[in-house]
Amino acid sequence: RNIGSYDGSRTTQVRTVRSDGVLVFSTDYDYADGKAENSTTNLISKFSQSYGGDSVLSCDYSNGSIAEIRQNGELSLL
Repeated sequence: RNIGSYDGSRTTQVRTVRSDGVLVFSTDYDYADGKAENSTTNLISKFSQSYGGDSVLSCDYSNGSIAEIRQNGELSLL
């Protein structure tokens, strides 16, 4: 089953959990700040995924493009 966390209307985390309660897969989202003070956007600035307790993939976007990708904790070439 999937369990989601939200910061109002935006998804911040999706967790896939087995029927026995063991976490299988998790995805976390961070969002870019809005241009105006105290404003928000729906643009993802970073996301990361893990399988069990191991980090599988994380991406960091900068200025609308991918700045860094890590796979299994190792920096991947773009």
